[in-house]
Order: sequence, then structure tokens, then C-alpha cells
Amino acid sequence: MSNPGTNTTTSPPTDDTSDLAGFGYRQDLRRSLGSFSSFAAGFSYISIMTGVFQLFGFGFASGGPAFIWTWPLVFIGQGAVALCFAELAGQYPLAGSVYQWSKQIARPGTSWMAGWIITVGSVVTAAAVAVAYQIILPQVSLVFEIVGGSSDAGVTTTPAGAQNAILLALGLVVFTTIVNIVGVRLMAKINNFGVAVELTGVTLLIVMLAIHIKRGPQVVLQTQGSGAGHSWGYLGAFLVASLMSAYVFYGFDTAGSLAEETREPRRHTPRAILRALTAAFVAGGLLMLVGMMAVGNIKSSQIGTLGMPYLVKSTLGNGLGTSSWSARPSPSRSAAWPCRPPPSGCSSPWPATDASPSAPGSRRSRRGPAPRSCPPSSPAC
Repeated sequence: MSNPGTNTTTSPPTDDTSDLAGFGYRQDLRRSLGSFSSFAAGFSYISIMTGVFQLFGFGFASGGPAFIWTWPLVFIGQGAVALCFAELAGQYPLAGSVYQWSKQIARPGTSWMAGWIITVGSVVTAAAVAVAYQIILPQVSLVFEIVGGSSDAGVTTTPAGAQNAILLALGLVVFTTIVNIVGVRLMAKINNFGVAVELTGVTLLIVMLAIHIKRGPQVVLQTQGSGAGHSWGYLGAFLVASLMSAYVFYGFDTAGSLAEETREPRRHTPRAILRALTAAFVAGGLLMLVGMMAVGNIKSSQIGTLGMPYLVKSTLGNGLGTSSWSARPSPSRSAAWPCRPPPSGCSSPWPATDASPSAPGSRRSRRGPAPRSCPPSSPAC
């Protein structure tokens, strides 16, 4: 299939380098990522052990146990998006994911807008996810509560808790930036290890919670009166609670951002996108379901304020409960950001010959393959 805008072919050639040259790019990035590394990039960005632990309390407080039904609904919607992304990643295996895909199939202005949206989203994501450390680490040990005391541990609503969240977030951002500056190979090693530990840890956590089940799955039909006060009744509360699931289920396109550093990207990248989303859905859904079936007091207000860490500790005890959800290097979504921190070695986040943010209507020169910087939200250049 030909692309009229770029005169390139999307039929897969036998060599990754010549494939890239067909799009007008020279192979400057080292292809060191395999199938698991590609999957790990997407799964670590979703990172249920970060997103679920960070926002389970919000979803529960907004919609009660029945909020869990937002999980499969959002998964279905994002699954449709993932199928589109998988197709585009297979047709256009270029670093930059959404920006590059829109550049290949739409007008320059569309790709310009897509590039800026994903760039701004990446900045907001980096800050929001890093703040999650305050939700987790101080509940593991008060040593991490640098500012404030025990009453501030695990919360960001107090002045001291908010200040401590900023300190922990800054430390995490600095660390992930250094990892990306060193290079994608180090990032991949840390990421692969983190994802393996996360998958193992969440599996063990589900099993341990299942041993303590106290009620049946009908708990997911309880709303606990959360619809009171909403003009739309429980539907309003349900829509608010759905923000929790929507926050977790994104970033699966990260494998596409690493296409130029992945071996056989036409084959590995589309599968990695779909596998990452599916694995997060299954593991996260089971963790929340079994957790609500196992917690002692399902009506405790602390589930809504302290979230999943309180649910786990109150069910398994402080010792086992704390170690079970903290026994991982760090939240994979942050510790091995494949593309969310500032790209390393890039003079500009935009290709030198592509349409830039300041010139949405500019045309790319097709004088032949040329070295470039990075497209928006490129992983590591």
C-alpha cells in the first residue's frame, strides 16, 4: 500500500534498516529491543501497581465497590484505540508513535497538533505519576516522610504531605532523566527487570488476598449511596469514578515510540501494544476485585482516603501487607519511563526536516534520508 503524501511503501521489506530508509530516515538508533522489551515498555507505562494504588481510593470513594464496572468499559473503548494503534504501528514503524502516524496519513497541521498534544500530555503525566510516590513510600516507612509526620503519610491533601510529594517526585524525575540520558539499553534492562518483578508481585498479591476472601463477588453491585447528591444519580457518580480507569488505561502506544530501537518492529510492536493493554486489564481487574472481596470492612472510609495500600495492609497485616506491594524496584511507570522524561541527546523534540510546531504548514524535504533529532515524545535518541 502506498502513501501518496510521502511516496513510501508500507509493504514490509526484509531488512529493518532499508525499511526505515523507505520513509526517508537513516538508521541512527541502535535496535537493541526484542519482543519482551517492547511489551515491557507499554506495560510499564500503564503500570497497574502505580495507577491502581494511586487512584483506587478515588474510584472507590466516588462510586463505591460498583465503580469496578468502569474497568471493563474503559478497557473496551481503549481496546478499540489499541487496535488502531497496532495497525498504524505495523504500517509505520517510526519513533514518535501518534505524531509520526498522523504525519503519514493526514495533513501537516494535524500532525503538528497531535505532536503538541502528546508533548503536553507527557509533561503532565511525568508530574502526576511522580507524585504517586507520596501515596506509597511513606506508608512503607516514615523514613520517606521527609516533611511532616505520620498524619501526612500517604496523603497529598495536607500542606506537609503536598510538600513531601514534591520532594519525592523531584527525586524520581531526576533519576529517570539520568537513566534516559545514559541510553535505551540501560532503560530496557531496568524496565524488563521492573516489569518482571511487577508481574510476579501482583500475581502473589492477588493470591494472598484471595486466601483472605470474606465475601462473594456480589460486592461489585454495591454503590454505598455514592449517587446521593448527584443530579444524575448514580450515573453521575459512576462517570466521575470512571476517571480512575481512564487514567490507568493509557500509554500502551509507548511500544510504538520505540519502533526504531526495536528489532522487527512491524511484527513485535503491534503485538506489544495489544498485550500490554490486555495484561494490565486482567491483572488490575483481579487485584481490585479480590481486594474488595477480602478487606475486612468494605464500608471503611479509609478505603476511599488511603486507597489500595490501606486495603492491602488491613487485610494482610502491616508486615506482610507492606512488603507485598512495595517489593519492587519502584513504580515501573516512573522508574523506566521509556518515553515520558525528556529525550536524551536531542537538540530538539522535532525532526529537523519535518513540520515543526512553529510552522504547521511546512513541508518535509524529500532530498533523501537524513539524520534527525527526535519526533515528539521520542523515547531516547
